[in-house]
Amino acid sequence: LQLETSPIISDTTDRSFICFNNGVLDVSQEGVLKRQYAELGDLVVWKEQITGFDIQPKPKGKSQFERFVANVCSKDPSRIKALRSAMGYLMHSYHRQSGGQMVMLYDEQITDLDNPQGGTGKGVIANAIKAIRNTVKVDGKKLDGKGRFDFQDVQLDTNVVWVDDVGKQLNIDRFNSISTDGFNIEQKFKDSIHIPAEESPKIIICSNIIMDCSGTTRRRRQFIIELSSYYSSKIQSGVEEPIIEEHGCRFFSNEWDNPEWNKFYWYMIDCLHKYLKEGLAPVPSINVANNRSRQTIGEDLHNWLEQRSFNIKEKYRTKDLFKEYKDLYEPNNDRFSQRTFSNKLKQYFALKNKQIKFDVMAEDGEKVSVFRISN
Repeated sequence: LQLETSPIISDTTDRSFICFNNGVLDVSQEGVLKRQYAELGDLVVWKEQITGFDIQPKPKGKSQFERFVANVCSKDPSRIKALRSAMGYLMHSYHRQSGGQMVMLYDEQITDLDNPQGGTGKGVIANAIKAIRNTVKVDGKKLDGKGRFDFQDVQLDTNVVWVDDVGKQLNIDRFNSISTDGFNIEQKFKDSIHIPAEESPKIIICSNIIMDCSGTTRRRRQFIIELSSYYSSKIQSGVEEPIIEEHGCRFFSNEWDNPEWNKFYWYMIDCLHKYLKEGLAPVPSINVANNRSRQTIGEDLHNWLEQRSFNIKEKYRTKDLFKEYKDLYEPNNDRFSQRTFSNKLKQYFALKNKQIKFDVMAEDGEKVSVFRISN
């Protein structure tokens, strides 16, 4: 058995290659060129890199997937542009030195804080990436970020890691170093693998709960896309299939004919081209901070704080605020202590990108706990 030593075709900082049965699309800032495999010279291709489709010339008309993207973005041009840039980023199999973002897909509206349902189309977007790039799916419900073998299915040819439906137990900070320093993969009964940052898989996280996004480090590493309830609002009894009802077919299946697949691929190629040309587009923030706050500190406290006005640098007596809230919402419940209240205040203001400082001052011969808010 002869070991293949030829260089493998791979993306660079400003070029990306998508392999089809009948050729390779060379995508750059300047445009898209189709090359035959014979033109690659000594370069070789991973088998998993080849999309099993014969790409045809760019068609006219919108694909069903393009309509889907418009729907989940409420037909807002800025939101569509941000999502398209995120998909382009995920398809570009190269980590730029200033990159390292995780693409986070959330629901714009969370109707049940204890049992969020989803159904907005996060998985559809992840499967769109999977249709083009070699993707490893990780069950987020079983992932706590501490397991040695959490990513044992990731290989050298993996382009994207899709963490699906994460639970509250996951510490999102585990991904900060992974997204910038690369992957250290431990596999049972096998040697460990290190994948350097520039060759590491991109990370997409689909979640029905909002992960911790407070602090500059987390904000810098998370590219957050919020999806509208266009499809989930059509689910009443749980047996509805909004995608089929809206589009008349199941996505990424044999219910798509070749022209529909061709439209889909060219739409994704255009996302990749625009990303290489313009980078990640600024993403509008809608409800993510409020949803995170509601899930973290509770609906009642969040709403109560939202209704109040807090002035920068003004002193507030913690005990008075705590009593006012407790008398209104939990008059007969002792489980909610003042320390808990103070901790939740910190969490609330951190999500508002504000700092809260507690202090003790003397007032009428008595020590009183106060706090001030600053930017």
